[in-house]
Amino acid sequence: MEAVVVFSYESQSLKVDRRVSYYQDGRVVIEDRRRAQQWIVHGQPEDVMALLGRLERQGFFTLPKDQFGAPCPTCLTYRLSARQGNRQRSIRVDTPPWLTASELPRDLGGLRLSITQLQIAADSTMAMYPPGEVHLATPTPTPPQFTFGPALIVGDLEVAVSTPVMVDILEGMPKLRPEQGRFLVVPLRIVNRSNNYQQIAANLTFGEGVRDNRGRQYEANLAATNRYAEQHGLTSLTLHRLAPWETVIGVIVFDVAGNASGFQLTVRDTDPPVSNPPAVTLSLPAVAP
Repeated sequence: MEAVVVFSYESQSLKVDRRVSYYQDGRVVIEDRRRAQQWIVHGQPEDVMALLGRLERQGFFTLPKDQFGAPCPTCLTYRLSARQGNRQRSIRVDTPPWLTASELPRDLGGLRLSITQLQIAADSTMAMYPPGEVHLATPTPTPPQFTFGPALIVGDLEVAVSTPVMVDILEGMPKLRPEQGRFLVVPLRIVNRSNNYQQIAANLTFGEGVRDNRGRQYEANLAATNRYAEQHGLTSLTLHRLAPWETVIGVIVFDVAGNASGFQLTVRDTDPPVSNPPAVTLSLPAVAP
């Protein structure tokens, strides 16, 4: 069976040459080609298809170019290929070694986070398990049930919010901890009320962040949003393309002060029809203790 996603990274200066192949049946094959070692990870088919769907939402198949960054003798070179139906795409990214997602070329957009997560997943598996067969229990999470308040119209979108949740730490590799105090998880239901595709993006739709009752402003935390969404079977609203009249239930996560309360969230449509407001401010329900 042909792989649907292939990810590799190599560096002559760091003596690294690794390749990860994701198959439609859920298998993930990790190869350390310098040491001639191989890990065959047995997971779930929906995990691989979720990865492919995430790459699509992040614009992988419509990137304007194939080369990002400038090759150099000490660079770490990433290669990412994916196939979905009749569409196939491959890109190369050259960076100084071992950068975080935010330091990868900005024109990759949301793919910066996915590339970093793919590398972390491979490195973690190789560190935790000996070469050979690896069986992981990866059940698909059941999304939580939310009760949403009244919907408001902003541009071409209809937006409703449910009671936020406070989280102290997000498990995973690596663990994610808030820098300012706690993670504020905001569940949203968003409806595209138009006949055109609408783009939800953290830096645009939620670019003004949340404010607490002291006037302090907090930006969306992209890594925490993606981690929480994946762990709870929800849609990450860091970047999502809404089809005409599609409804999505997702989350956006903010890193807020531990003593913050009385939150208000501003939601904006960057290209609204003249008949509707371009932005609305939602008063969030009191956070559950």
